[in-house]
This record gives sequence, structure tokens and C-alpha cells, in this order.
Amino acid sequence: PPIATHHFLNPETHRALLELGGGYVNKEEGMRDRLAQIRREHKPDRIVLLHLGQNPDGCAPGLAEWARDLVAGSGLREYLCEYPESQSNELRVKLAVLHRINPDWIMVSAGLDQMIDMIAASFVEQRDRVLVTNPGFFLFEEYSCRHGGVPVELQLAESDGFAWTARTLDTFVELVHTLDIKLAWIANPNNPSGRLMEAEILEEVLRIARSRWITVIVDEAYGEYTDPSYGVNSATRFLSQYDNLIVLRTFSKAWGLAGMRLGCAMTRNPAILSALRVHRHYYPVTRLSLDLACLSLDNIPYLDTVRRLVAERRTVLAKSLAGMPGVSLVDSDAGIAMLRCLGITANDLAMGLELSLIHISQGIVR
Repeated sequence: PPIATHHFLNPETHRALLELGGGYVNKEEGMRDRLAQIRREHKPDRIVLLHLGQNPDGCAPGLAEWARDLVAGSGLREYLCEYPESQSNELRVKLAVLHRINPDWIMVSAGLDQMIDMIAASFVEQRDRVLVTNPGFFLFEEYSCRHGGVPVELQLAESDGFAWTARTLDTFVELVHTLDIKLAWIANPNNPSGRLMEAEILEEVLRIARSRWITVIVDEAYGEYTDPSYGVNSATRFLSQYDNLIVLRTFSKAWGLAGMRLGCAMTRNPAILSALRVHRHYYPVTRLSLDLACLSLDNIPYLDTVRRLVAERRTVLAKSLAGMPGVSLVDSDAGIAMLRCLGITANDLAMGLELSLIHISQGIVR
């Protein structure tokens, strides 16, 4: 008879097996087969996936040219056989210049999901309460629960456009004074609503959290969509004041490098950085990922083009959806948005969008 291997798994793994979030990504299933079927049946010029926040135009053109030269060059085999630079020093220096912080405050990871898991592993113990927003990014809750955490939901009101307001801040104060909360996970701009939190409200959250010994993680995966030209509109401006703050950024969204799996955490707290290093792999990201990320930071003007195209396409999408009864696009500040659906199930909506948006997308991406 087969060995009952599951009896040998540790308690943490058994708990993690029970904590699979109901988000929009299933790591056991891929999209490739379904996309191949759509191409066979409908023959669209191009398919744009709207549920992952990807940049449909991809990375800056100069990066693709650099990659082509690399493949065509004689040094490719040597390039591939070498280990990447373990400390990601060049990338950390460039990020530090952009955010005007110390490069020693930055740690790189293979995508933000790895960093989110590292943070949860560093902080969360059995029955620790962690604050998440609703709506919010499902992986905050899933990774926290895998390590024994208990989520506490802070509701973002539809009447406020799912944005943080003074009323939201009052609810936050009530929760943190009533419950013993260890971590507060905040996506800014929020995922999936795409709304940006005002800097004054965010600083008040940080101040209150510090008084209650709460560490705040601000995930700015969509931050480039709300950045100004040649700069950042980031919570990193508060790092020098608040040692209870961790700021996350990624190259997967506006930068168009989702396939490279590269994100980073920024904090000035040396204890937090030491804890994250314990869970960090020795070579967390590939050499190619690091090089492409560095080249991206040399092409910052490309983000102006990305922001302009996203605004134009959001307008086109909203008008296109206006013809679907019960469906409308909720206002967003970033490259992700929510749909309001009345009188239609999620499955029926998905099928309808699949059939209609693959044609609409041809007009959006051009």
C-alpha cells in the first residue's frame, strides 16, 4: 500500500493547505489552454487579460532591443551560466536614488508574492490578528492565514468610491484600539479598486499604528500609475520618520516585466530587514530579471506613455461596458479597476466579457 505521506507533513503545512484564498489566481491551473481555445474559436488579433493588472504593451522598447542583442551575441552562454549578483546592489542603488532613501533599506525578491510571504513568515504567529481591507488583495489574507494569522476586515465603503476617507480612518482607530492587531496590510493604490489614499490619511494611519506597536505594510504594486513624471508618489517619503513601515513595489505592473518576477521591500528598520533576510533565498532573482529592472529605471519617461494609454483605455472600456445591462466600471486612479455588477452572476459576466472584450480589446490596445 502507498505510504500515507500526509502524516509526515508538519502542522504549518497542514494549516497552509486549509488556507487557500479565493482570489483571481489559481496556482494549480493555467490560462494557456483556455487562451488557446479562444484563439481557435474567435481568432482575435490579440487578447488582453484584464484580471492581473498586466501592462499589455509590455516593457519599454529599449529593453526588448537589449534582450535581442543579448540572444544574438556571442556571450549568451557565459551570461546564462553565471549566478546572479546576490545582493542586487546596482538595482538597489537605482531604486534608492529614485525614492531618495538609503540603498541599505531595500531588499529584492522574486515578485511581491514572495516578499508578502516572507513578511508574514517573519511576523505572524498563531492567532495574531492582521488587518486587511475589503475589498483588498487576497494574498495579504492568504499568506497571513497560512502562518496562523486571523484577518480583521476594514470595510471600504462603496459610497466613498472604495477610497479611504475620514470615516474609514475613524473605523481604523476603533479597530486598533479594540483589538490587538500586529500587522496592517494596505494596498495603495488599492487592489482591486485602484483608489489612491491621500498622503495625509496614510501618515495618520502610520502615526496611530506606531502608537499601538503595529507594523504597516503599504503595497504600491500599482504605484507607478499615480507617480509624477521623473519621480514617485510613494509612502517611502515616510520611511525616515516611521520604523513601523514597510513599502512594497514591483516591476510586474506598469513596467511590463511580470514574467521576470521582481519586487522589493523598503524599510529603515534594521530588525525587520534582518528578519526578512532569514527567509530570503541566497539568489532570490535571476540575473536577467535584475538587468531588465535596472534598464527599466533608465527608461522612466516610458511610464508617462503607460499612464496616458491606461487613462485612454479606461475611458474606452467604460464606454464599451455601458452597453451591458447591470455592469459598470468603478472609478479608479490606477491600472486596475473594479466592475459593479447587478443582476448577473460572476460566471455569466466572465463568459460575456470573454466573448465581447476580446473584440473590444483590439481597439483598446492600438
